[in-house]
Amino acid sequence: MSRLVGRWFLLWAVVRPSMRIVRSLLLATPNREPTVGEPFRVRVTDELGRPIADAVVESGSIVARTGGNGWCRLRFRSPGYRTVCASREATERVAFEPVRATLRVVPAGRPTLSRRLG
Repeated sequence: MSRLVGRWFLLWAVVRPSMRIVRSLLLATPNREPTVGEPFRVRVTDELGRPIADAVVESGSIVARTGGNGWCRLRFRSPGYRTVCASREATERVAFEPVRATLRVVPAGRPTLSRRLG
């Protein structure tokens, strides 16, 4: 009987599908609105606040990749509302849910409002 159980376990260990952990991405920015022409820092973290390296952050034709600390810089060329998206390719063990947020880009020289992304 023990030989049968041992063989079944070995077969199960080889055939079972790989299990993935799903982590939700979050966007964090300084408490200010981006200004046209100035670099604007964006940080990508998971739901526990851990930085996500190699995440792709994009807004239209503007694309940046995060470093090991989860930060990247974007530079907007015109004022208006922009959708910023962050995503990362899945690894063998971890899948990432992308995130979107809307930012208001203000013209240079105009006072900005403090705003937090949700």
